[in-house]
Amino acid sequence: MAARLPADGNYNGITVYRKDGNTWRFLQKVPLIVGSCNQLLKETEEVLWVNIPNFGLIRFALNDDFSPLNRQIFPSDMFTGQFPVLVRQDNRICLVTDEASWAYQPDTDTFSEREASRKGRGVVGLVAPTCQPLALDSVYRFYAIFNGFALEDVSLQTPTKQVYPPLLIRKVTAFNNRQSQDVMQSSSVPFALNNLRFEYVLPQQPDVRYRYRVSAYDPAWSQWEESHAAELLNLSEGEYTFEVQAQIGTQTTTAVQSFVFYIGPPWYRSWWAWLAYALLLLGLFLGNQRWHAIRLARQKKELEEKEQIALQQQASKYEQEAMLQQQRQLEQEKQLLSQQVKLKSIEIAKQAKDNEDKNRLLHVLKEKMEAVQSNPAISRSQIAEMKRLLDLYLESGDNTFEIQMDELHQSFFKKMKEYYPDLSLYDLRLCAYLRIGLNSKEISDIFQVLPSSINVSRSRLRKKLGLAPEEDLYSFLNKIDE
Repeated sequence: MAARLPADGNYNGITVYRKDGNTWRFLQKVPLIVGSCNQLLKETEEVLWVNIPNFGLIRFALNDDFSPLNRQIFPSDMFTGQFPVLVRQDNRICLVTDEASWAYQPDTDTFSEREASRKGRGVVGLVAPTCQPLALDSVYRFYAIFNGFALEDVSLQTPTKQVYPPLLIRKVTAFNNRQSQDVMQSSSVPFALNNLRFEYVLPQQPDVRYRYRVSAYDPAWSQWEESHAAELLNLSEGEYTFEVQAQIGTQTTTAVQSFVFYIGPPWYRSWWAWLAYALLLLGLFLGNQRWHAIRLARQKKELEEKEQIALQQQASKYEQEAMLQQQRQLEQEKQLLSQQVKLKSIEIAKQAKDNEDKNRLLHVLKEKMEAVQSNPAISRSQIAEMKRLLDLYLESGDNTFEIQMDELHQSFFKKMKEYYPDLSLYDLRLCAYLRIGLNSKEISDIFQVLPSSINVSRSRLRKKLGLAPEEDLYSFLNKIDE
């Protein structure tokens, strides 16, 4: 795990960095590795090689505290030649100098020489680290030295296998229109910077062409091109593997170099966005439930209020109807009592008048009888006088009843004369008798006429009052306010 963190070699050993967001921060120095380290090569995920000029090679592993374990030191005097360079060839760790190359044997923890010294490889004064020649053509190779240059005639040499430096992915940059940032191996890139530029090179080699491909983007290899860079635009979220391969001339092809990176999702598809969506949906659901509960409670309250109002209105209606019914009943009882009072008043008045007249008559008759007893000579004239008094009493008795009826119905007569001016006194008296409920026979006895005459008078009265045949004369007369 420790070996997966980025590290670099410098003039003072090896430094380990840790990524904090988009920034690499210093973590610590690797102990026990000192001096100028010009090369750091990874053998496995846990094992590293370091090349220290004028000292040699060190093979070691890092523990969780970034301390070297199982250090193996290979001094520089074990190898001949100058400008030693660590390379990986055929999945093996090799050391190449200006005279020969050696391969590391894991089984014996030693180096074995792979190529013997060749003529021309012992050029003195080579400019580091260009220990490998530059082919000018099929015959001559060019060497850069401090005081000029040297040429090697390869036709005089025994053909040997050419050793090439490894293909390097120098820099990976994520960018958009406003900003950019460097990308490390197996790191995550924000979706806002989903445009990537890859820069790669095969150092110290002429006539190099490159091709690349990207898994999950375009699995097909691109065309061979001399460009040292490639751009991938508008990448969607997910994991990608960028692979690049170099070709020298038209024959030799280097191993594939890979770079793994991950494009994060946009903010609206990030985990916290999905959490916000879930919380929002939950809030909407709970809010909807709460709103429905409040709405049902409000509707229930309104329904109860409406029912209460309806019950109150119904009770008020029933109460009003009862009051109206009671009022009508009281009116009817009042009218009945009024009629009864009128009848009783008439009857009492008639009876009182009759009693008064009788008493007066009896008193007169008593006086006459006393006079007859005292003077029998005038008894005949006194008897005639008594007969005349009796006749007068009968006539005055009939007129007294009519006078009492007229006095009891004065207001009724006034209203009837106001509404119907053409009515005679006979008509008014007939209306009063009909109004108190007397029939034709009873009225005929009062008027001392035949009942048929009363019926004719009733017909004439209906015409004067303008009543239709279906209208009741009794009900009409009782509607007239006294």
